[in-house]
Amino acid sequence: CLKCGSKQTADHIVCRNCGVTFGNYFCQICHLFDLRDKGQFHCEDCGICRVGGRDNFYHCLECGICLNNSVKDQHRCVSAVSRNDCSVCMEDLHTSVQPVVQNPCGHMLHVDCRKRIFNSNRYTCPL
Repeated sequence: CLKCGSKQTADHIVCRNCGVTFGNYFCQICHLFDLRDKGQFHCEDCGICRVGGRDNFYHCLECGICLNNSVKDQHRCVSAVSRNDCSVCMEDLHTSVQPVVQNPCGHMLHVDCRKRIFNSNRYTCPL
């Protein structure tokens, strides 16, 4: 604990010694604490915590990523597509907290990165 200096295991949301709250969200698996509510949830299939609310997402086993429910019957499955980097910003897509979108070709990009591409009058996949 940074307040009292007490060393303890990461299994409680409150310091056992001084009672300070480490976070409003705590994941027993990832040992993740967060003070702000972002709709955090742990996805067993991804193996990490996600944001945005569990009820708003589903895990596509083929793609290997949680996707927004709005694309459930529309997206094109590409095996392990989330295990790549965004071809615009080069950030890992699987662990990113930024929303991703799938191009018609099947490649995934961050939503904001795709907007940047469109705003520069490029309408083809950067790959």
